[in-house]
Amino acid sequence: MDWQCSAVDPRWQESLNIIVLRHPIERHLSEFFFSGVTPATKNKIFGKNRRIIQKDQLFLNKTYTNILARFIYEEVPRWMEYSKIGRKRKYKATTMFARWYQDNFQLRALAGCSSGQCLMTKVTEQSIELRSIHDLHPLNHSYITPSATCTHFFRENSVYDVCSTSRKRKITDQCSTGCDVPCSYPTIAEGSLDKRDVRHAIKSLQAFDVVLVLLMEHLLDDDQSAFLNDVMGVPRDVHFALNNARKMNANVFKSNKREVTHFYRDLFTKLNLQSVLLRLEEENKLEIEFFNRAVDVHNQQMKLWKEETGWGKIE
Repeated sequence: MDWQCSAVDPRWQESLNIIVLRHPIERHLSEFFFSGVTPATKNKIFGKNRRIIQKDQLFLNKTYTNILARFIYEEVPRWMEYSKIGRKRKYKATTMFARWYQDNFQLRALAGCSSGQCLMTKVTEQSIELRSIHDLHPLNHSYITPSATCTHFFRENSVYDVCSTSRKRKITDQCSTGCDVPCSYPTIAEGSLDKRDVRHAIKSLQAFDVVLVLLMEHLLDDDQSAFLNDVMGVPRDVHFALNNARKMNANVFKSNKREVTHFYRDLFTKLNLQSVLLRLEEENKLEIEFFNRAVDVHNQQMKLWKEETGWGKIE
């Protein structure tokens, strides 16, 4: 999204804006195990097992541990290098939202630009069609009638209708019930990044009504659930409250709080894969910096909410 969206898009003020973030390394590695492994590679090494990480075998079976370590050591760097190239990929080569590796993903998602010096810098780095960016920018376009444009869900290089109730996915650029939201106009997020992008992303983040940080790590905590319900204006014990939701990330069940927040990083350390971990950290160091600052934003929001509501105080 354009980091200035909240200031230039009038639809922003008419929406409840909520964002969920996750530690960059945990998110990248979760994506790798979710979709970055081809069935042929997986079956060749692990057989027909549905879950690549079998926790009941990780510390009991040394052979399995060695196989997993070798697999990660070879496949994660390959996944990082080739996610954006190749003619047979089932996603658009120019998009960052494709369930494949994109460095600094969350930072790019919040620090995009469609005007000003930021855009001019991107133009000097890559070939960009500026007309549609200019024409559809909120300062140059009226959004009185929403354009029901689907967001970033791809199937064989086509957008499908995520709003349709039909069992069969209809490949189309238009959503049946309307999915138009603020910041849906063209924005550039590719190219190089620097500290200015971190500042832009934080500025963008501060405009959200709720910043739920750590995704699966804290979404089921009672205070997070109550905070979100208060923001939405619904009872804290409503059936769809976060702490009433089903457990998430069930494919790799987390048995304690440490695993919830550090599962993949600890896994790589236990398997002596620090070199791969360091590469990920180096390529995503700006996103990690952004995430740490986002946690501060979130904690400040939680502190103010607890002071206003008296959360945690004994009456």
